[in-house]
Amino acid sequence: MELKEYQQQASDKVDAWLKALSEQRAESERVSAMLIEAATQVPPEVADFPKKAWTVLGDQGELPLTPTANPYASRTTGSGKPLPHACLKIPTGGGKTLMGAAAVERILTHSGRQTGLVLWIVPTRAIYSQTKDALWNREHPYRQRLELASGGRVKVFEKDDELTARDIANHLCVMLLMFPSANRQRNRDFLRMFRDAGKYDGFFPEDGNALAEGEFANSHPSLDREGAEHRVKHSLFNVFKVARPIVILDEAHKAYGVKKAGAPEEYAQAISRLDPSIVVELSATPNSNISNLLVDITGTALQSEQMIKLPIQVQTFSDVQSWRHTLAVARDRLDTLEALASGFEAESGRYIRPVAVVRAEHTGRSQRDGVKIHVEDVREELINLGVDPDAIKVKSAENDELGREDLMNPVERSQVRWILTKDALKEGWDCPFAYLLVLLDNTRAKTAITQMVGRVMRMPHVQFTEVQQLDQCYVICHNAEVRATVEHVRAGLQNEGMGDLGSDVIAEDRTAQLDRIEIKRRTKFRTLSIYLPKVLRRTDDGEFRDLDYDRDILAHIDWCQLHLDDIQRVLASDSTIGFASVDLEDGVSNVEDRYDRVFDDFELGYFTRHLSSLIPNPWACASLVSSALARLEGECSEGVIDVRSSRSAYAERFRRSLFEQIDDLALKQFKRGMISGDIVFSLSAKSGNYEMSRRYNELILEHESPLDTAVKTVQKSLFETVLARDFNNLERDFAFYLDSRDAIAWWHRVAANQRSGYYVRGWRRNRVFPDFVALATETGDPSEYRQQILLYETKGTHLQDNEDSRYKEQVLSLLQRAYNGRLKASGCMTIDEGELKGRFAMVVDGRFPEALEGTFAARG
Repeated sequence: MELKEYQQQASDKVDAWLKALSEQRAESERVSAMLIEAATQVPPEVADFPKKAWTVLGDQGELPLTPTANPYASRTTGSGKPLPHACLKIPTGGGKTLMGAAAVERILTHSGRQTGLVLWIVPTRAIYSQTKDALWNREHPYRQRLELASGGRVKVFEKDDELTARDIANHLCVMLLMFPSANRQRNRDFLRMFRDAGKYDGFFPEDGNALAEGEFANSHPSLDREGAEHRVKHSLFNVFKVARPIVILDEAHKAYGVKKAGAPEEYAQAISRLDPSIVVELSATPNSNISNLLVDITGTALQSEQMIKLPIQVQTFSDVQSWRHTLAVARDRLDTLEALASGFEAESGRYIRPVAVVRAEHTGRSQRDGVKIHVEDVREELINLGVDPDAIKVKSAENDELGREDLMNPVERSQVRWILTKDALKEGWDCPFAYLLVLLDNTRAKTAITQMVGRVMRMPHVQFTEVQQLDQCYVICHNAEVRATVEHVRAGLQNEGMGDLGSDVIAEDRTAQLDRIEIKRRTKFRTLSIYLPKVLRRTDDGEFRDLDYDRDILAHIDWCQLHLDDIQRVLASDSTIGFASVDLEDGVSNVEDRYDRVFDDFELGYFTRHLSSLIPNPWACASLVSSALARLEGECSEGVIDVRSSRSAYAERFRRSLFEQIDDLALKQFKRGMISGDIVFSLSAKSGNYEMSRRYNELILEHESPLDTAVKTVQKSLFETVLARDFNNLERDFAFYLDSRDAIAWWHRVAANQRSGYYVRGWRRNRVFPDFVALATETGDPSEYRQQILLYETKGTHLQDNEDSRYKEQVLSLLQRAYNGRLKASGCMTIDEGELKGRFAMVVDGRFPEALEGTFAARG
């Protein structure tokens, strides 16, 4: 499974973290060795290399928040060693498990090994079963990513399975655990880990070998012991401490909890006592007091990748109306969606069968009392409404009629359309065909909504249908007040890690009309047709369409130009083992160095799989790797040593070299297309450019305010209403700066409404969403003939020099040259008379005038 754009960016953050850890670990060991040799105590700040690495990342702008806003929380293992730990904030539906597998892959690559132990810890039985099914299935993308990292040597274990040292030495062993198994506060499962099981072959010295036991005890002083002789227990807990596993902590916020003071720290200590080598937390809502936030993925990122349905339409009914009326409305809505889905399938061939999830008040067989709404009451009413009984299934702890039925199978075509439950689908359930959440219980208790709204948000096939009703989801509530319901849905989004999408909750009830407003352009701009340039591709018939990376860039790369000669020398120098003999004579040391080559047993298939995400043509990839390995093996025919365990490190070097080459070829292809006119970025194209909306709807709550201050009011925004919630401090300051320039006719914060979909493209797969668009004229009058379009991406000073900023800055610069007709075959700028027609730039905090250089707005 190819990573989404935001997932790839998250993986790059993990790479940067691991690189910083490696560098700071080496520096810490060097300084510590010097201090120990000088009989000086090593200060804690020297030993704490993870904290130093975090500081380096903050200085490089690689962290989602500034170091002061995201202070590092240091931890140590049970044996007192510094413990690297970081959290990836990924909204529900954003692929947390896939990112966990990708993190394991990156950790192995940076460590230069393919084997070892991974503890995959999950919060609930439902998520445990879901994760187990995925990891056991060799065809599943999660398992395939781990197979790639290990060279096809993955073994999956549960805590009661027999695990040997030989397994860990020769395989990547993934053991699934639930939170109670690692939490001292949940005694039963936790204490089982401490029992002497008399197994775990190869981890401990044989009984009776006092010398071996003594040496083992000295090298592992923190192991759990028993008896008067302090014998090391042959327990699973001690196996973990010996193996020093990678820990993937899924739904970490549920592990740490907030129920009582000290609970997060207690569970963190429980994990640390296992002596992990590294901990990666996955969470939609991290605990900021205990987790180090490395990656912060927003709901908007999922929306831009077409992974979720939006907006969320909320419809409520008062307690005056019967719950049966609410259910009838839901039935009508589902029938409408089914009809639309059938028509969509006939046109597109994509199978979608909308499903409704209904939450009742009771599910137990003995709880049907005629007062509270029971799932069997709901079943009977649905049948009365004409719903096929086979289309209705109950999902509860004691009655699981749904079982393992595949609701999305386009061949078998499940008949299930209604799933009746109470709490069984709060988590660990994933069905993109779920469109309706029907809440028949008293939803004034907000947990009913906040815990379940994420169940209906995933987009089928991760691709919009362009049918409005099929690209959004629905919450229908009985006995609820609309304002409170909207707030509860927003709280649910916050709990799912998508709080930035709160404005996409739209109330259908008439009582909510006062809160939903229509935001219009200012009067003088309402009749204007405003177009923004997009990066377009000219078709054979002379029309224009959006540039497609795969069709228009990647497909035209000449794979024969790729080579691995440039890293042959690097590999040859890195892949050696050094031996030195030191002869001290009269206080003078004579050192004789000798190096042996260590290339052996490279596997073509392994490297080809590792590079397949970069080179989609497997034959070209295999040919490239085969010729490179043949040259390496030819040069290293003597003194060969097996380095199978280092293949991941070599593969990563291959990948980095090829990425740079492919990126360079893609850039050249992009420039060639612009020079030839096959790729255009201008407003002269007859079709394909982006037309800005004249109005849009927004849900406004009483506490929300416009972008004004005590002394400033924006006057030149394109729209009448500009909400402060859509701006961070830098964006707010830049908006006021634009507003103060006489030559600015209007400006608009594009990213404030990502539903607008405006973006530009470069030569890489990921899109660039500019933060601001503006129009400048000599006097600020939009009717003037001489106009300049301005596009800006804002960055804080701590982010201006990272890879993402450098790429965006290069893209904007190149598009500016193309838009202004200054891109020549030589790739150089030409000096033309007159003003720039467009200015596209990176805006760095505190350097606003530089962003406006060469524009009318720069004057005065």
